[in-house]
Amino acid sequence: MLPATATRRALRTAVEHAIRGGALYDALIAATASHHSHTLLTFDRRAAPIYSILGVQVIYVAVD
Repeated sequence: MLPATATRRALRTAVEHAIRGGALYDALIAATASHHSHTLLTFDRRAAPIYSILGVQVIYVAVD
């Protein structure tokens, strides 16, 4: 769960970086992981720029 103030901050950051549409969900997921000092595990390399903007630690899971 992301507190309201952190949600607003994440959405403000997303808007400032022209993150739109479905990518906003990626931004909120990244912000939630970052807020709780967790590393985000994902298959979604397409969202790497968003994760970087939000400053979250990421581990990309490989698919064989």
